[in-house]
Amino acid sequence: NWYVNHYVKVQGNFVTESGELVGKQEVEIRCRPRKKEMEGSFRLRHERLQDFKNLYQYAPRPIFIEGGIADLTMRCTLTGGTHVALTVHTRVQNLDLGGKVGEVSWADIMRAVEDENRIYEWTVPVEGDLSDPAFNPHDYVLDEVEWKMKEKAASRGLKIPGQMFFYADTPEAPEQ
Repeated sequence: NWYVNHYVKVQGNFVTESGELVGKQEVEIRCRPRKKEMEGSFRLRHERLQDFKNLYQYAPRPIFIEGGIADLTMRCTLTGGTHVALTVHTRVQNLDLGGKVGEVSWADIMRAVEDENRIYEWTVPVEGDLSDPAFNPHDYVLDEVEWKMKEKAASRGLKIPGQMFFYADTPEAPEQ
């Protein structure tokens, strides 16, 4: 029954002009509007991150994406119309970044957090209420990733000074 359940599943590929497959996307959502519930997942994989080289060129501290592979999966559940449980998992490999955090290069940071196969992955769960104006899953996830990266880098002898990412309350932060 249309009023009881809605289900959407979308899949697609990223292909170069020459026909080379360089990534894929998958979205799957199930909604139960009368129960004010939704669950879904979003996966994005791209194998030529250099295609996004200038994505962050206008950030207060520019970061340039020189290469790598990224695989991002987000799973989300909405209950009661306002309570959100979100899990973000990211795996990057051979991620080459230009730019600096303070005097530390992103290249040094990535070397400090990657394993011997140049893989770095993390998972961050976050829960909150959409009606709470202080609930900001974007900033929560970034804060957790920053903390995890700094902790791992420190365990390998690299101290990352200052703030790595930009948040809603960061002076000069780009609009989100």
